[in-house]
Amino acid sequence: MSNRSLGALAQRVALHIESLVPQGRARCLDIGCGDMGLVQALEARRSRHDKTRTDWYCIDVHRAPEAQGQYDDSCWRKYRQFDGRTIPYADGEFDVALLCDVLHHAPEDAAQLLAEAGRVARHV
Repeated sequence: MSNRSLGALAQRVALHIESLVPQGRARCLDIGCGDMGLVQALEARRSRHDKTRTDWYCIDVHRAPEAQGQYDDSCWRKYRQFDGRTIPYADGEFDVALLCDVLHHAPEDAAQLLAEAGRVARHV
């Protein structure tokens, strides 16, 4: 995804989160975050425009890159690996769960993953 399209997607996601959580602090979970590019774009946008304080947490099935010597603690501290089916957080822990470009990767687990997203977040 180009930087331009990633920025446009980040803007749309941020505006939607602002509509769901209009004031205060929002706890958000990016399920299937990949390299966390979308969350980084959202956080960059937040510093300039976002009215809502948004704390992001990220999960994916892949190991964090510290094993490959590419680990940047400031970026990856919000990352957690999971099994792709059971989200390792408590019921209702998040305001928003985001699944962007995820469900088609494991269609046999999509229903369970959506149910899990609904379990941990008020908005999916």
